[in-house]
Amino acid sequence: MKIAILSSGFISWGGGVDFLKNCTNALSRKSETENLQIYLLIPQESQLIINIKNQLRPFKKMLVDILNGKRPYYVKMHSIDKQVIINSFSCFKDNVEIIHYLNSRVGLIDALQRIRADVVLPSIDSLGKEFPYPWIGYLCDFQHKYYPEFFVDREIENRNKEFTVMLTDAKAVIVNALDVKDDICKYYPETKTQVYNLPFAPIPSKEWFANDKNIAELYDLPEKYFMISNQFWIHKSHSTAFEALAILQNKEGIDDYEIVCTGNTHDYRFPNYFNELQEKIAKLGLVNKIRFLGYISKEDQIQIMRNAVGVLQPTLFEGGPGGGATYDAIALGIPVIVSDIPVNKEIFEENILFFQVKSPKDMADKMLTLIRKNENNELIIANAEELIAKGNARLEILGDRLLEAINCAINISK
Repeated sequence: MKIAILSSGFISWGGGVDFLKNCTNALSRKSETENLQIYLLIPQESQLIINIKNQLRPFKKMLVDILNGKRPYYVKMHSIDKQVIINSFSCFKDNVEIIHYLNSRVGLIDALQRIRADVVLPSIDSLGKEFPYPWIGYLCDFQHKYYPEFFVDREIENRNKEFTVMLTDAKAVIVNALDVKDDICKYYPETKTQVYNLPFAPIPSKEWFANDKNIAELYDLPEKYFMISNQFWIHKSHSTAFEALAILQNKEGIDDYEIVCTGNTHDYRFPNYFNELQEKIAKLGLVNKIRFLGYISKEDQIQIMRNAVGVLQPTLFEGGPGGGATYDAIALGIPVIVSDIPVNKEIFEENILFFQVKSPKDMADKMLTLIRKNENNELIIANAEELIAKGNARLEILGDRLLEAINCAINISK
């Protein structure tokens, strides 16, 4: 079976790259025991077109703001370098062949013809009912249904339209959580699309445990810290964690703990959000207790996480259990304090502490629990071999689930 993994739409953001790597890793592993050939399809455009798009994208965003009655902000767009993306998949070079194709429908079909593909996945956009190859769609989440205030009307309309088209055209789709599958049943009860929720499968890379970089000195890290590794979207609710830390500052003997944050600080929907957070931090008296490192390399992010007392995930909404930061933390055996929203309750792992969503006090209580364990040397982290073995077991389950969706799409298309 020749399986084409479609990277279009995923390689423009870190979480998308991580998702693709997990899927590629799982199918690559299955190819060791199954008769599978895996191809990673990377869209290619001329550098001139890329430069023009990068220059025009901020102005397009400003125009949308104006049309929606919002104050326009100019934000320089950053994209992940194509070579960085290719390098991140180099660990699969023995089992996965990288194919570059012209970024168009014709270019995609031509690439699939060249490799004689049996199926292509995952596609963020519908490829259409008449697409000449079996394909599997991907749906992120229904945040716009639960928090419409986080979106402008046009975005909500577009998401509703795109989801409807996907669930009309696709024979099968994959999602990151049972919670998302339940929402599809709730909002699209008439759909005939087969929906496959992928298992929660945190998978560490061997390279994560072989790094000898002095990360603390490189980033001037505090000795004791919690970590938040999220982009500064408003729904990530960083403020809950900051307020929790403020509560802990009043407790004797633990005022030397800080919070280290990584991630892009811009939310295009709320351009002033990060500034408001900084103002709040000043009012809470935490200017010297919260550090912002911005968007850093995955390698450095992982090493900073390995040295943390725990990872904080105060999120209000996710399309997958715990979000990417929780995946990484569990893969590393690092404790996580995560909000008790339904999708997060799909996590059944050790070192997980749930707190009441939006409650700084409850989060502070859970942080105190980890602090006490840390002070008493009771935080036991599994060794690299154990963590890799757990990751491999999860990898098998993920691979089986993906093959189940693949076989469904192929059989229905016959």
